[in-house]
Amino acid sequence: MFGGGALFRNLSEEGLVDTVEVSIVPVMLGAGVPLVADLSTRVELILTEQRLYETTGTVSLVYEVKRVP
Repeated sequence: MFGGGALFRNLSEEGLVDTVEVSIVPVMLGAGVPLVADLSTRVELILTEQRLYETTGTVSLVYEVKRVP
């Protein structure tokens, strides 16, 4: 499922997120939307994969959500 920070926040707070993929696109912005705003609990991530798309300079990072017992 793809979505923004609000979708991630809501699903994460219910324990429904297993992986997170973040793409970094090399475009400078003067302002923007935070990746995740107002997250009520800390979510620890473990990097499992990274990819560089050399033609565009885009970097893709894939993380597993670390489960807290």
